[in-house]
Amino acid sequence: MTSGSITSCSTPDPPTAFNSPIAQQEDPTNLTAPTPKLETPAYGPTSIPAQSPVFRVGFFYGEGTFFDCGLGSCGLTNTNDDYIVAMSKLRMAPLDGINPNNNPLCGKKVRVFSDIATEGVVFTVQDKCPGCTGENDLDVCKGPFVKHLGQEKAGRIKIWWQWVSVK
Repeated sequence: MTSGSITSCSTPDPPTAFNSPIAQQEDPTNLTAPTPKLETPAYGPTSIPAQSPVFRVGFFYGEGTFFDCGLGSCGLTNTNDDYIVAMSKLRMAPLDGINPNNNPLCGKKVRVFSDIATEGVVFTVQDKCPGCTGENDLDVCKGPFVKHLGQEKAGRIKIWWQWVSVK
């Protein structure tokens, strides 16, 4: 019979307030919620007012351009002073059906925001934008674009928008 060696086992010290993993956690009696960190979108206001979106549900983010308004795909003629948007072909075309004048988006209202229009401006959808490459891009009649959303020399600006329900 061979004799084996006996190894001694050491038992760990019982947890104390200094070495316990529980003691290293936050105080469980502290019921205040942590302050969420809001991140500024890639575009939008640099100082975010309380009512301004920070990538929220129900807002769409894209590019805004302006155009000389006239006869739109919804069948109405508008002027450069009208508060009209042409919605991206990617959003409008699938709903055109046989006659684009009957597109269900025609006549819908949107509130458009930009760096300088932090309160938003309401426009009516009356046209389709064939040059808009993003689904959420909007083309705005020149007058309201320059008056509210951006400078003419900018040409293309970052916007965010939401549908407006009409009661």
